[in-house]
Amino acid sequence: MFERVAREFMVEISARNKLPFFVEDIGRWWSKGEEIDIVAINREKKKALLMEVKWSNLNEREVNRIMRELTNKSGPKSIQRYQKY
Repeated sequence: MFERVAREFMVEISARNKLPFFVEDIGRWWSKGEEIDIVAINREKKKALLMEVKWSNLNEREVNRIMRELTNKSGPKSIQRYQKY
């Protein structure tokens, strides 16, 4: 449910031009046991915003670990052709 609310929020702020690009499509990505909570893309501009959604307060160490994991997951062929944010 929290991820769905986060996706709806991303659609809303995209409509207000508060993201680096207008979001044309948004959803979840998964493959071979890997998952990215939210992938927002603009196919025309070849840009993607990758997000992990957490329902807790995180310290800097935990945030850095999650960012490293997200970076490692951001290489699948289905989103390789996009500039990632």
